[in-house]
Amino acid sequence: MKLLKTLLGTFFVFFVFVNFNFAHPISKELAQFNDSLNLLIDKEKDYKKLRIYITDLLNKNYLTNRAFVIEYIENHVLENPNYMRDTVFYANTINTYAICFLDSDLDKAIEFAKRGINYIGESNNPEILEKVALLSSNLANAYAALGHHNSRLKVYADIHPIILKTKNAQIIRHHNFKLGGVYYQFNELDKALSHLRKGIFVEEDFNWHPNFAGMGETLIASVYFKKNEIDSVKKYIYIADRIKRSELPVAYKSRINSLIGLTAASEGDFTEAFKRIEESYKIALVGKDTSELMFSEYIKGRAFAYKNDYSSAIKIYNDVLDRYVHPDLDHYKNYILMSLIAAYKATNQQLKAYETYDRLLRFFDHQKLSNQQLYAVELSYNMKFNEKLAEIDRLKVSNEKAEITKQRNQVFIGGLCMLLLFVLVVLFLILKAQKRNKILAKQELDLLEVKLEEEKNNRVIDEMTLLKQVEDRERNRIATDLHDSIGGLLSSIKIALFSYQESAKLNANETQHTNRILDYIDDTKQELNRIVYNLTPLIVEKFGLLEAIKQYTKKIQTDQLNINLQLISIPTNIIMEDEITLYRIIQEVLHNIVKHAIAKNILLQIQTDYTSGMVIISIEDDGQGMNVHEAMTKGGLGMKSMYSRVQNLKGSITIESNKDVGTTVYINCFPKSIKENVLIS
Repeated sequence: MKLLKTLLGTFFVFFVFVNFNFAHPISKELAQFNDSLNLLIDKEKDYKKLRIYITDLLNKNYLTNRAFVIEYIENHVLENPNYMRDTVFYANTINTYAICFLDSDLDKAIEFAKRGINYIGESNNPEILEKVALLSSNLANAYAALGHHNSRLKVYADIHPIILKTKNAQIIRHHNFKLGGVYYQFNELDKALSHLRKGIFVEEDFNWHPNFAGMGETLIASVYFKKNEIDSVKKYIYIADRIKRSELPVAYKSRINSLIGLTAASEGDFTEAFKRIEESYKIALVGKDTSELMFSEYIKGRAFAYKNDYSSAIKIYNDVLDRYVHPDLDHYKNYILMSLIAAYKATNQQLKAYETYDRLLRFFDHQKLSNQQLYAVELSYNMKFNEKLAEIDRLKVSNEKAEITKQRNQVFIGGLCMLLLFVLVVLFLILKAQKRNKILAKQELDLLEVKLEEEKNNRVIDEMTLLKQVEDRERNRIATDLHDSIGGLLSSIKIALFSYQESAKLNANETQHTNRILDYIDDTKQELNRIVYNLTPLIVEKFGLLEAIKQYTKKIQTDQLNINLQLISIPTNIIMEDEITLYRIIQEVLHNIVKHAIAKNILLQIQTDYTSGMVIISIEDDGQGMNVHEAMTKGGLGMKSMYSRVQNLKGSITIESNKDVGTTVYINCFPKSIKENVLIS
C-alpha cells in the first residue's frame, strides 16, 4: 500500500532520500565543498572537530551522491577502531550507510541496520537510544520494502520500550504514528487508533517536516472509515484538510479528497461528493498511486450507494475487485465485498449476495491461513509486557533508596504479569476452541444443507425424467393407436367408396359428391399423419436429426415467419433416444416462439465440440420478449418438460430476453454417443 510506504518514509531522512539514485549528477559547488572539507579532515587533530567535519561531509552528500558516501564510510569509518569507540557517532554513521542501500540493495541495508543495533547493545543513554530507534526504523523500512510486514511489525514492537525510554516526545509521536499505520494495514483498528492518537503531529513537527501536517488526522479518518463511523471520519478529515500544507504527499492529498467526498455523499450533497472524488482520482493518477486510485473508485461506489444508485455501485465494486489485485491492497478487500453484499441485498439480488458472501468467507479463510492477525495479537501483548518492564525499570532508577521495597514490587508485578499471561493464554485457548467448534458446527450445518439440496434436486430430476419417459411412452402408444386403428379405418372407408363408385351407376352430381368425400378422407389422413408425426417423430429415426430439423422448420415457416438455419456442426454418432430428445427440445422452443413471441425472424444455430461431446444450441427471435423469471417459475408442462430433457442430457439452459427486442435461448448439453452407451451397458 503506497499510503503506508509514504508513512514509513517520513521518519527522519528517508522520505526525501528515496527520491534520488546513485546516478544523480553532483554539482560543481558540491565537488568544491567535498574537496575543501576533505582537506580540513586530513589536517584536523581534534577528535570532536573531526567528527563534526565527517558528519557534515556525509550529510551534505547522502541525498545526491550516495556512491561517494558509501565509498567514504567503507574506506575511513567502517573498520576504524577510533570511531568504533564513539558509540553515538559510529551508530549514526552505520545508519547513514544502511540508508544508502534502501533503494538498491535491501539485503545489505538490513544487514548493516542489524549490525548497528547489535553494536550499540543495551544502554540507558537517551542519545544512544535515539540511534537505536533510528536504526530500527530503517530496518523496518527495509522489511516493508521486501513485503515482510510481520517482521516489520516485530521490529516496531521490540523497539517500543526503547522509544519510550528516550523521553523524546517527537520521536515517540513518530513511532506511534508508524506503528498505528502498520496496525491499520493489518485491520487491527482499535490498536491503530490507540497509537495514532498518541502520534498526532504538532507544530514542532511541521517546522521540521511540513509534509507531516494533516497526515495523522488523515490516517485516523481512514481508520474510522473502516469502522464505518462517518461522523468521526468527517471530524478528522476536515481537520486534516484545514491544516495540510503544500508539501503533503500525493497519497494523503488524494485520500483527503476521497473521504471529504464520502462525507458529502453521506449528507446528500452528491455534486460536491463526486467533484471531490474526481479530484482525488486525478491526484492519484498524476502521482501514479495505485492504492489511492483503487480507494477513490471504491469511495465513488459508496457515493452511488448513498444515492441509491446501486447498479452503478455494484458495477464499480466489481470493477475494483477485478482490477486491483495486489496483495498490499488486500486489507481493503473485505470492506469492498461487504459493500457489494449490501448493494446486492438492496437490489434484492439474493443469489448474488450469497455468492459474494461465500467469496468473503473464502477471503477470510485465506487470511486465517497467514495467521497475521494472531501474530499481531501476540506481538501486541509482548509490547505491552515490555512497556510494563520499562515502567518497572524507571521505578527502579527513581527510587534507589527503597531497594527492598522496590524488589518486592518487582516480584509482585512480575507474578501479576505471569498470572495475567496465564489467564490470557487460558482465555485465548477457550475462545479459540469455542470459535473452532462454532466453525465446525456451521460447516456441518452447511454440509447437511448442501446434501439436502442435492437430494431435493436429484428427486426433482428423477421426477422430471420419469415424467418424460411416461410422456414419450404415452405419445408412442397414442400415435400407434391412431395410425393403426383410425388410419386403417380411413383406408377402408376410402376403398369402400372407390368400390361403390365403380359398381354403382352414379350421375355427375353424385360422382362429384363422392370425390369430395374422398378428398376429405385424404385431408383427414394427412392431418392424422401430422398428429402422429408430432407425437413420435419417425423422421428422426429414419433420416436423422438434421433432416428432421429441416423438415420441421419448413413446415412451420410462413410468409410472415422466416427461419434461418445455421447448422455449423451437427452432432453425429449419438444414440437415437438422445437424438429424439434434442429434436423435442428444439421443437418445443420453436413451438413456443410461434405461439407466443409474435416474431418475424428466427435464427437457429447448432454446433458441436467433438472433443468434449458438448452440443451448443442457440435459438434467437425478434419477437415481443418475455419475463424470464415468471416463465421459469410459472411455466407450463412444456417448459418443465424442456428443462427435464436438457437435464437428462446433463446440460443447462440460459434464457435472455428484452421487451420488444426478442428472446435468445442458449442450450448446452452432452448427449451420449453410441460408443459411450455400449460401454455403459
